[in-house]
Amino acid sequence: MRDGVAQWARQRARGPEMYAVRDAGVEVELRREPGLIHAFIMLDEVSPACAAAADRVAAGLRTHLHRR
Repeated sequence: MRDGVAQWARQRARGPEMYAVRDAGVEVELRREPGLIHAFIMLDEVSPACAAAADRVAAGLRTHLHRR
């Protein structure tokens, strides 16, 4: 039982959606932005920290798309 709970906790910490998408054959990259709320990407015009995080997400996406 403990192993099952530990596995669930690890998956939950990484994002369960990531596992579902990855298991469907899609390349994924988990990215966390500590200290920011879930919808930080919509606050880029009012928060420099959110704007910087949104820029990092956009740069990562751009890099990934150009590899294809």
